[in-house]
Formats: sequence, structure tokens, C-alpha cells
Amino acid sequence: MRSALFAPGHRRDFLDKLWRSGADGVILDLEDSVPAALRPDARSAIASWIALPQSARQIICVRINALDQNCLEEDVGAAISHSLVALQIPKVRGPEDVLRVEKVLARLEAQAGLGAIQILIWPLLETALSVRNSFEIATCSPRIAYMGAGASPNGDLARDLGLHHTDSMLETLYVRSKVIVDVRAAGVPNPIGGLSTAIGKPAEVERYARFMRSLGYEGIMAIHPSQVVVANAVFGPTVDEIANARKLVAAFDAAQREGKGALAFDGGMIDMAHYRTALELLDRAGEFDRRRALLRSD
Repeated sequence: MRSALFAPGHRRDFLDKLWRSGADGVILDLEDSVPAALRPDARSAIASWIALPQSARQIICVRINALDQNCLEEDVGAAISHSLVALQIPKVRGPEDVLRVEKVLARLEAQAGLGAIQILIWPLLETALSVRNSFEIATCSPRIAYMGAGASPNGDLARDLGLHHTDSMLETLYVRSKVIVDVRAAGVPNPIGGLSTAIGKPAEVERYARFMRSLGYEGIMAIHPSQVVVANAVFGPTVDEIANARKLVAAFDAAQREGKGALAFDGGMIDMAHYRTALELLDRAGEFDRRRALLRSD
């Protein structure tokens, strides 16, 4: 995923537009964007939407409520589906929270006839304690995916840490760097960063996305379709990058046939590491092309 777009679970009008947003993934929300009184409506709307054939066009995630809300069974039960890819858990404190969700998830997966460990878990690190425990969280279950760090201005994590937002975003550098090292060391696939609260300010969203990409994140979350366009552009390979990767792969393949393990290329030296990086870029480009075609299908 380059982009994961939030949608309030109770807003059926928002849900109906999701597959036209261009987002690689969508996060159907049962938490902060849904008033407590409307949670039953949100669960019903989400269950109905996930059952539609169009939902298979995107990576489907559901953000459940924090565990202290005591509605874990209801939230997971509404989300369970063959099309569901991941459950997003807010306000995770440590591995014990993930394992509690995993236990319920495994039981409901089996009851629904799904394969073992079919649905992934995406922990949200929104407290100082969760950042401190990020490696332990990342390694506590084989289901962990997409895990990253946010710290948007005035968000839960920023408030807990006492951060004062600046345009440089350097106040968040340690947190985001620590988490990306922890999740990469744990082998967590596709780490996704937080989100920008800016709407109607594409340059600000792009600056945030490029900052996150420079640290090693592979995508960000979005709260508006306009942010999806920016995220997909920043985190997706450019035409020039794809062309250069193809050229590098061809040159290295030719060198390998001649018994060479390194060669001069485009003013520098390349070896197997550069070759693997180019292959990964081409694989990603192919996946994004496939997804674009799927989203455009009728």
C-alpha cells in the first residue's frame, strides 16, 4: 500500500465512493470518527460493504475500537470476511493487547470458515509506551503487518509525548526512526506511516509524505481522497525510476552472463544489492499497475 484512506463506518455515502478514490487500501472506521451511539449502524454498514464484490478491488482494513471500550467481539464479528485483509488496533500499549485481539480473531475466523491466520493485525502506536514497546509488539504475532509510527500534530501520540509541532517535523524524527528500525528488524511487511491533517494543501501533504518515505516507510494513511493522489505519486515509482530499473536489470543480467559480479553503470558501480533493489521496484510497479486496472474495471 502507498495509500490507505479512512472512511467513517456509519457513512454509507462515503463507503460507496471508496473504490473510486484510487487508494490502494481503505480503513473502515469503527473508532474515533463514529459516535458511540452509531457504532451498531457502523458495524452493519461495514459488514454489508465488505460483502460487495467491489470490495475485493482494494486492500480492506477495519479499525476497531480501543480495547477499553469493551466491544471487541462486536467489532471483530462485524469485520470478519473473506475480503478483510487486516484489523487495525488503536491505542495499543504492548504485546498483550495484540494477543488479546488475536485470540478473538482466530476463534471468529474459524467460525466463519476462513483459513488460519488469514487476517492480519495492524497495531497503531499512539502512546509513549507503545513506541517504547514497538519491537516487542512487532514480533509478538505472525499476523503483524503495516505497523508504523504517526505523531501528527495534536494527535494522541503527540499529546502523550508533549510534542510541539514545527514545520521541520524534526520533533518526530526519533519516534518515527525508532519505530521503522524496530518494524524492519522484525520483518514487518509494508510499514505505513501516519497521516497529514492538511486538506486542500497538496504541497504540505507531499512534504510530509516525502519525509516519511525518506525514513523508510512505504505509504501513509489519508483522511481525504485528495491526499491519496499525493501519496500514490510520492510512494510509487516514477516513469524515470522504472525505466532506469529496467536498464539496470538488463545491464546486470548481461554482466552476469559474462561472469561479472559488479559493473560500471550510469556513472557509478552496481552489484547484486542494486540489482535486487531494481527488481523490487519493478515488482512494486507491476503490482500498482495491476491495482489501477482493477480499480478501473466495471
